[in-house]
Amino acid sequence: MDKFSSYMDDLSRRYGRDRVFNDFLTMAICALSMQQQEELYFKTIKPYRKEELNIFSEAFAALVIEMDNKKGFKDVLGDYFEEYFYNEKLGQFFTPFCLCQLMAELVPPTGPNMYDPCCGSGRIFLAVGEKNRDLIFYGGDISETCCKMTLINMCLNNLQCRIAWMNSLSMEIYKEWAVVRQKYTNLPFIIEINEKSEIKEITEIEDITTKEVQPLKFKRFSKIA
Repeated sequence: MDKFSSYMDDLSRRYGRDRVFNDFLTMAICALSMQQQEELYFKTIKPYRKEELNIFSEAFAALVIEMDNKKGFKDVLGDYFEEYFYNEKLGQFFTPFCLCQLMAELVPPTGPNMYDPCCGSGRIFLAVGEKNRDLIFYGGDISETCCKMTLINMCLNNLQCRIAWMNSLSMEIYKEWAVVRQKYTNLPFIIEINEKSEIKEITEIEDITTKEVQPLKFKRFSKIA
């Protein structure tokens, strides 16, 4: 994680760590969205100079290299978040990855789906995904930052999911995404689900996986209080 952190440090001196990290997550999601989020991407990069955007690119490359360690899945983003943004007041306590792996070993999922209402950075999904890559993972979290970390972790590890930025107590969804696989190449990518697309099954969207992913039956796209 040291290389990734050093790139974030370079940018954080001028813009602040919270802004830089969240902008990085947004850029990464846009890059993994098959050119469906170009408007959001250009809006996000607008404040940065060309040389600073090159640093973001280097940070993304460092993240991919660190995750591609041949020793199983690794939650680099979650580790970074814990080190620099740990927030006891918000109740953000991430389960150590070794415990997630133990739970996946002791209580493996018996059905085709798995749901975590407080998914954090997606560590439990990663631990289960090491055992079974064919599950559909459903996750929710009150933190948009955590949802973005989960999305990137799932996409880079080729795990299909629906992730909702939501209040898991009131079942209100503020924003929702999915990681799906391209129909012919099987490559994973991220799509955003909005008011127009949420009534459709994911399988109805052109050129993606034919594996059925049911929509979450919650209150849809509520305004944030």
